[in-house]
Amino acid sequence: MQFVHKICNARYGFLAVVPAILMLNLLTERFDLTDNATPIIEQLLSRTWGIVFVTILGPVIEELIFRLAILGSLLRWTRINPWISIVISASLFTLAHWNPAQTPVALAMGIMLGIFYWRSGFWLCLSIHIFNNAIAVLEYKFSPDFSLTDSIGGPVVAWVIIILCAFVVPGSMHRYINETNQTIK
Repeated sequence: MQFVHKICNARYGFLAVVPAILMLNLLTERFDLTDNATPIIEQLLSRTWGIVFVTILGPVIEELIFRLAILGSLLRWTRINPWISIVISASLFTLAHWNPAQTPVALAMGIMLGIFYWRSGFWLCLSIHIFNNAIAVLEYKFSPDFSLTDSIGGPVVAWVIIILCAFVVPGSMHRYINETNQTIK
């Protein structure tokens, strides 16, 4: 029951996730970053066990390491400011992805997942991580050459959406943090 209560309190966090994913994917396309992971991803997603790994097992392992072990330890056992702890764990999460094309997404998602962990616990950040990876797998499986920028009307529209999301995401995260502040006290 407490998990359901946390999910309901996280509504603004959820409102930040989809625009964040949209904005980050558009930014990644705009900057055309080198993608070192394509051969590995193609190989993984050609097998059922690979799809399960990328969608579910990968997020479980990463959340256990980067949020539960690293961020959890920093929050519980050190006097480091929670925001600095979140940036440390998000930076390590980004480095673990070792792929320039995933760097902006991994850093931003690492920060958001860190905030979700800090404010609402493990299960919420795990759910969002699985959701993010499931979207990526579906996109790749059904349209490997998909261009989000082209599908929404080109670069000008992409930049307008990026700018709008740049306001929506922080605003929604701010409301999420404020709401969870009230439930933590």
